[in-house]
Amino acid sequence: MGAPVEAGASFFDSAEPIQPFDPIILAGDPTWRQFVIPDARAVRAPRGEPDDLVWAGAADIARWHAAGRIDTAAVIRAFLDHAAAAPSVINAFVTETLAHADLAGEPDGRLAGVPVGLKDAIDAARVPSMCSSPVFKDRIPDEDAPAWGRLRKAGALLAGKTGMPQFSGAMSTNEFNGPVVNPWTLQHDSGGSSSGSGAAVAAGLCTIALGTDTGGSVRIPAACCGVVGFKPTFGTVSTDGVFPMSPSLDQVGPIARSVRDCALAVDLMTGSQLERAALSGEGADLRGLRVGVPRSWLPVLQPAVSAAFEEALSQLEELGAEVFDVDLPEMEGLIEVNRTFAHGEQARIHDPLRMLPGYSDGLRKYTDRGRPVTVARYRTAQRERIELTRRAGEVWRQADVLAWPTLAYTAPPVGATEVVVGDTRYPAATQMVYMNAALNVTGWPAISVPCGFDHQGLPIGLQVTAPPARDDLVCFVAAAYEGATEHHTVRPPWAR
Repeated sequence: MGAPVEAGASFFDSAEPIQPFDPIILAGDPTWRQFVIPDARAVRAPRGEPDDLVWAGAADIARWHAAGRIDTAAVIRAFLDHAAAAPSVINAFVTETLAHADLAGEPDGRLAGVPVGLKDAIDAARVPSMCSSPVFKDRIPDEDAPAWGRLRKAGALLAGKTGMPQFSGAMSTNEFNGPVVNPWTLQHDSGGSSSGSGAAVAAGLCTIALGTDTGGSVRIPAACCGVVGFKPTFGTVSTDGVFPMSPSLDQVGPIARSVRDCALAVDLMTGSQLERAALSGEGADLRGLRVGVPRSWLPVLQPAVSAAFEEALSQLEELGAEVFDVDLPEMEGLIEVNRTFAHGEQARIHDPLRMLPGYSDGLRKYTDRGRPVTVARYRTAQRERIELTRRAGEVWRQADVLAWPTLAYTAPPVGATEVVVGDTRYPAATQMVYMNAALNVTGWPAISVPCGFDHQGLPIGLQVTAPPARDDLVCFVAAAYEGATEHHTVRPPWAR
């Protein structure tokens, strides 16, 4: 599917060349704080028994597999039996493949026998890759996207392609496949655009799932569905073989039920050593860590979200961290740059697709948002990205990480277009992106971890971000918080 990307790029190529954006270039700023992560603790033995496979961690499944305590057939049988009993209304997968896994030989590797879901925008060889749209209903790629290929070579089993709004969006609404429903209430949205990936992991339908994140599309469903969603530093995970929304912003990232599993997935996709940082964080204290909170930027929060966030900050302080307020006046400008890139690039990428069968009026209205973006505005946004990121990065002189709620409110009902918080009326999808989009522009790593529930039992997420290339610090802090709480261990009511 190279042609649509090339067509989109050609429109903006007429802009004069500027400095390419690479957040890693800024990672060596000597004025930034340099928190040192302690050495990793000994790897723990697997928790639980192999009879609880669908809720086990990826590392545990792989170790049981390596020890001969389980085989691939047992894993597949456990997940298929669980899927048959799970509420079908969740609608997490658009294509299911686990029942057709090759049992000719036992897989070997760090993910041996671990079921992994793939967002329907990420290619897997000989499996439909439709972006959950009838426009691509006959598209079957010949090759794996590198991100998935590396997990497959590590022994992962493809559970299936997970649902998403057509060609991405902040909510799970899809006029073609229907919405992906939140596993916690079966009446609320699962968040987008990696909707099925978040719901599948939360429902125990796979252990890890990959998504893509352009303005929060890994972190939003993670927060809505009570799981962990990790957006690595921009550019560290290959986006080849991934149908783009905005190449200037897109990032592949994992969703799982633990920080460790997310870190492991990124390690296998990139060759990093983030799992060590996550292991170091489990049970660690955070003495010496400075956590900045951009309170002056935060919008009005739902009371339950505000309470959970303050409790999370108190927990970080109990672990030894220093929590203090910071100013980030660049946030609004960064969000506007995200809007320019995401809308403008998506509109140009879709130019060759608009006349194809199945391209609906609703989809056309959605992708037309970026048609007013001119070359001049796009060029200006490129310059603004570099300058705003540089200025925002000054916060790292005083803070090691930043923290804020992943979303201002819990998951809205399926089909909702607005959310009311007190006297404030929010456009549901737009406000979800608002809380996350700036970090796609700066390229900083960010993770969402569960930090509580509202009165309906809907999950709440805490977001932690760090300087570029400090993905290890994000994983360390998130794992320390996770280890001190139990939010990530709670299952949806129907699965208890």
